[in-house]
Amino acid sequence: EKLEDTQVEEIARDCLDPEDEDGFIPYA
Repeated sequence: EKLEDTQVEEIARDCLDPEDEDGFIPYA
């Protein structure tokens, strides 16, 4: 089942570190 982009973004925000000053979410 494919998630909608908004759902993916919400999950990513919950699981990953906050965005840095440039607006990128660090994955490492």
